[in-house]
Amino acid sequence: MREILLLSCLMVLVVSPLPAQRLDEEHAPAEVRPLRPMRVAKWSTLVVAAGTAAWGFVQNGKADDAFADLERRCNAAPSVCARRTPDGAYEDAELERRYQNVRSLDRRAHAALLLGQIGIATSAVLFLLDLGNARRPPDIPFTPTEIEVQPRADGAVALSVRVPLPFR
Repeated sequence: MREILLLSCLMVLVVSPLPAQRLDEEHAPAEVRPLRPMRVAKWSTLVVAAGTAAWGFVQNGKADDAFADLERRCNAAPSVCARRTPDGAYEDAELERRYQNVRSLDRRAHAALLLGQIGIATSAVLFLLDLGNARRPPDIPFTPTEIEVQPRADGAVALSVRVPLPFR
């Protein structure tokens, strides 16, 4: 599955634009917006936060699978799992190692998910702060459609609509 995703991303980067997607000089953009520090910060924070959260989800799934395996082993041999040391650890070294692995995976998942949430919140704040830096678009005058409703002599109502056309 990972290879398919990687291949599809690579194909998107390699494929050249179609003729309708190419800009000619008449339709070229007026200016290219420069990379401002705030712009770089908000997007990179979002990407890193999303990656951290995704890694946290993966670690959480691994911890769940490892704990389910530990439960299966304990259900198969309850007497082995019932034997504990005075501090509460399993007497069986293999079970204790598996349990500590589950706890480690759980701690990693918790930290990654928490950091992912903090990063996404930080990115949202950066996006909101960057709104003040946006330049206003050029003013385009608006000519509204005119609608007239007039009574006629025969008791009917006359409705007329004037729609301005964009060309002169």
